Amino acid sequence: MSFYNNLKYFKKNIALVLDNEEVTYNDLLQKALQISNQFKNNSLIFLLIDNDLESLSALIGSNLNNSVAMLLNSNINSKSLSGLIKLYHPDYIFFNKSTKIKLDNYENEFSFYNYVLLKSKESIKKNLYSDLFLLQSTSGSTGSPKNVRLSYKNLISNTNSIINDLKIVENDIAITTLPLSYVYGLSIVNTHLNIGAKIVLNKNSIIEKKFWSKLLFNKVNNFGGVPYTYEILMRMGLKDEYFKFLKYSTIAGGHLNSQLKSKILDFYEKNNILLISMYGAAEATARMSYLPSNFSRKKIDSIGIAISNGSFYLEDENNNVISDDNKDGELIFKGENVCMGYAYSFKDLSKKDENNSILRTKDIGYFDSEGFYYVKGKKSRYVKLVGNRVSLDELEKIIFEYGFENVCVQFNKDELCIFLKERNFEKDVKSYISKYTNLHEKLFRIQYIDEFPMTQNNKIDYNSDIFKNNDW
Repeated sequence: MSFYNNLKYFKKNIALVLDNEEVTYNDLLQKALQISNQFKNNSLIFLLIDNDLESLSALIGSNLNNSVAMLLNSNINSKSLSGLIKLYHPDYIFFNKSTKIKLDNYENEFSFYNYVLLKSKESIKKNLYSDLFLLQSTSGSTGSPKNVRLSYKNLISNTNSIINDLKIVENDIAITTLPLSYVYGLSIVNTHLNIGAKIVLNKNSIIEKKFWSKLLFNKVNNFGGVPYTYEILMRMGLKDEYFKFLKYSTIAGGHLNSQLKSKILDFYEKNNILLISMYGAAEATARMSYLPSNFSRKKIDSIGIAISNGSFYLEDENNNVISDDNKDGELIFKGENVCMGYAYSFKDLSKKDENNSILRTKDIGYFDSEGFYYVKGKKSRYVKLVGNRVSLDELEKIIFEYGFENVCVQFNKDELCIFLKERNFEKDVKSYISKYTNLHEKLFRIQYIDEFPMTQNNKIDYNSDIFKNNDW
């Protein structure tokens, strides 16, 4: 089965815009076939990818070859890569020649522009499930052995739903702002490729002039971002001339506070641009919901409604379905884009679908009287503090709305630590949060930090050792 089967219908269309050339769909397919011919069918391939022609060609090539690809960030450290190799024993590894990797059990098989394909000298038999297509880390866990197992059905379902809900058309032009190894970044590319649209392959940050030059020169009409993307945009200052061709932008990958979102909406509405909030997870291929743009103001904190061919419901602590609005419960998603399960080594790649299209998101949320859903925080980010149940995500939101960027963690059962960038506000923040939560000030500790640690996908890295160090 081929996920990229539609590409052949758009042969003369421009698929990719590079720094110095344009690549048609026909050219892209030919390059993908060139790589595909280098490895055996039904192989396991590690792709250390970036937002470039070689990476996308290799991804499509692995699909044309009926092989399974594990998508890894090109910046993965050698220790993490070695650990993954020991667990999964890939038949091939594809990476940029500039990457300093030395692998004793692999030999040079093929060079493709700035990339090289290595072939394993070992022959370890792997029984790959016939419908398995991609292995992807959950966001922020680059190098972790835990990968979601995505099928052709998962990719096809999610891609078609998003094309339908966002009304993506053949003359749309997108620009990459997120890594191709990140499910959200890959989803933006896949939805545009499958409709014959144009993609400007970009590696520049949005703070660089070159990014905006590309956006304007190519008349880009949409892009996607995570909350951090929009925070940076606001710090830079939104300029009318940079957004004159933009039709819409999407935001997913976390919650953007309503104050900041409101300011972006002010600018967007003035320039006839739509802001579409979405909600997703690697376990759901990419995206599960969208907030129709006409509700952006009215339901500014909502994740919206389920994508086409999907549905949400809530369950209480006893796994009973919640039928009342405005009542908290775990958010459950049902749809064909739900992954088949997890893999921790090559032995898991033979497994069939273990989820039956049901994903327990581990997020606590509720729906309103009109059926729009809201997420309050991760179940794992709910803690007990002297007998009181506290949502760390909600606490962060409250402090942010008070005026301070922050990260909240629990070091021990009797104390929460609030990390702040701004100094000399310890008493103010403690007093405010104490009154808001009705918890004593002594239960909160303030620590100052210059910058919050971020994942490669520009999310707060709650797994950082900084937030586990109780010796501040």
